[in-house]
Amino acid sequence: MSTMVGHGRWLMALAALLLVGVPVLVWLVQPDARTAAGPAAHGGSATSSTAPAAAGPATSAPTVSVSAGAQPTAVPTASVAPWAQGLSVAPAVALDATATTSSGLSASIASITRVEAVAHGPGEVAGPAVRIVVRLHNATAAPLDLDAVGVDVYAADGRPGRHYVYDASVTALRGSLAVGADASGAYLVGLADPSSNLVAITVTYAGDQPAVVFQGTVSA
Repeated sequence: MSTMVGHGRWLMALAALLLVGVPVLVWLVQPDARTAAGPAAHGGSATSSTAPAAAGPATSAPTVSVSAGAQPTAVPTASVAPWAQGLSVAPAVALDATATTSSGLSASIASITRVEAVAHGPGEVAGPAVRIVVRLHNATAAPLDLDAVGVDVYAADGRPGRHYVYDASVTALRGSLAVGADASGAYLVGLADPSSNLVAITVTYAGDQPAVVFQGTVSA
């Protein structure tokens, strides 16, 4: 009987040894599985083996520098006459510049003076005005009809000035200007806004051509 008990105890010890040893043996012969599982297999957080890309140098946004004290010249905007009244105009030039059209006509302001106009006839009202002398040079391919030339003065807010036609100093362009010839005409136009020295002067010369525009300030 004791012999049977001894054999039973030996068998139980062998079974316990097998239960513990076999998993250990399997764990020992599978190192690659342990490596692949990494820390995550033991409750840790998995990390990537790829090194993070190096951050390049920071680039700053481009800046725009503005000169202190630089002030743009105020000019009539697109919502202001003459173009608001449907008049086609060429790019504006300064009062002391020469504007040349694509057809070859050159126009310039020979002189511009601020004066106090005197009423000499019906519809005229005395007040601040500008006396303008316009010079034209015809380098087109045909004579120019000067009777079609018009000179107008606009305030910065788009209001047109009234013409003085009875003043003795007014000698508007008339007749025909031959190819290669020059002509000058004098005009007296009231200032629609006497409080401002800024004016826009248009010179029209043909119905199918844009008007020449001069813009700038007139000395008081």
